Amino acid sequence: MAWRGAAWQADPAPGEKPRGAGASSGAVDAALATVEGMLQWREKGVSVAALVAGLGKLREDLARARQAQAAAERARERLRRQLAGLRAAAEGGDADAVTFVFPAAAGLQEVRIAHCRAVVRQWSPALELLTRHGNGFGGEFPKEVRLLGVAPEVFKAAARYMACGELEKDDVAPLEDPAHPLLEFADQFDLRELVDDYFELVLGATPLGVDNAGRILDLALRHNCKTSADAAASFLARRLQTETLPFLALSAEAATAVLARDDLHVGSRGAEHDVVQLALRWVRHDAARAEQAHVLLGGVRMELLSIRELTELQGKVSSKSTFGKESRQLLRRSIKAALAQKLAAEDEERQPLRKRHRSVLADKTNEDATRKMLRATLGVLGVGLPRGARAASRRASCRDTEKENEPPPEPPQQGRGAPPPQAPCCRSQEAPPSCDARPASPAGRPA
Repeated sequence: MAWRGAAWQADPAPGEKPRGAGASSGAVDAALATVEGMLQWREKGVSVAALVAGLGKLREDLARARQAQAAAERARERLRRQLAGLRAAAEGGDADAVTFVFPAAAGLQEVRIAHCRAVVRQWSPALELLTRHGNGFGGEFPKEVRLLGVAPEVFKAAARYMACGELEKDDVAPLEDPAHPLLEFADQFDLRELVDDYFELVLGATPLGVDNAGRILDLALRHNCKTSADAAASFLARRLQTETLPFLALSAEAATAVLARDDLHVGSRGAEHDVVQLALRWVRHDAARAEQAHVLLGGVRMELLSIRELTELQGKVSSKSTFGKESRQLLRRSIKAALAQKLAAEDEERQPLRKRHRSVLADKTNEDATRKMLRATLGVLGVGLPRGARAASRRASCRDTEKENEPPPEPPQQGRGAPPPQAPCCRSQEAPPSCDARPASPAGRPA
């Protein structure tokens, strides 16, 4: 049995008719099902003409899909013949051949497999560098390359997949196995298509569920399969409201990936404070996680917490039993940065927030009052505000001073003919000089 394209295909047994021998009975069954469906739609009031038109369009789509599939099969067969010819030339001593050497292990002899260098260089950038410069990256197109820690069967399975896109059933290890040699080889040498198809087969054998989502997420993160990691993390994130035990058993990297999701569903209010409580539960679940608390809380979006919640979290960070020394230092810095951003903000709604799908922010009126009170408290205590908060505090003080210095509004004038108020005289109150004053004589006597 082999994996071809997107489905398992069983090879025909000796003497067994190939697939398609019973096509006539299958066609009769399909026709009867089609007629039955048409009768049901007819009973619902759909006209026969509309049904016939829909069936005709479906037939055209099926015909085009069959043509495309046949063309792809021909192209794959042509590519397979070309690769077989190149490999035969490499095994025959072609100048462009490279031999992969698998050293002898306990009870096993040395194995040598020859391949066309030009073909292997197209598999991935990592194999292109290896076959171009050798193991020490000091040569130029070496004749031999040693692969340490790789079984010959694993390399053959990877080469078969890269040649014709086929994976045998035995190549994929069960999800419960601690080792996945083919997956490790594919990730080590950056064969991303092989990694994706491997996980597709794993998920086909064991569909994603509450019991295995954590293992799938850890395996996908360890071998850099983004598609499967996103699917498993999303599966867990959307069920945290009712299922928290699988989350508590996750590793730090896997739990952080879950908390970083936009579709995270924790609690019923959609508050980020519930995410903090869940992260603290994960940390307290195992005493050895005290030094990993900062990794998990890195998935918490501090900017979605209110000022009061940030100050409360700052108090909890001082617990040495929950957080290690490095975690306490890193968390204090992140909380301090979040508080500085909130104190420096004139209008928090204008700031870019990484909101989740269910995020609910704190009440803006209470947040503004808390911000003003905290600024005033820091000013009274003489504690230096952050640079941005200082400017915001000065602007707020200037606005308050301007409001205090504003002149009181003038009373309404009595009647229409009341004269406008006279402007106050700015001259000095000294009397003006007399008109008959004369300048004094040089001797000081009047002339």
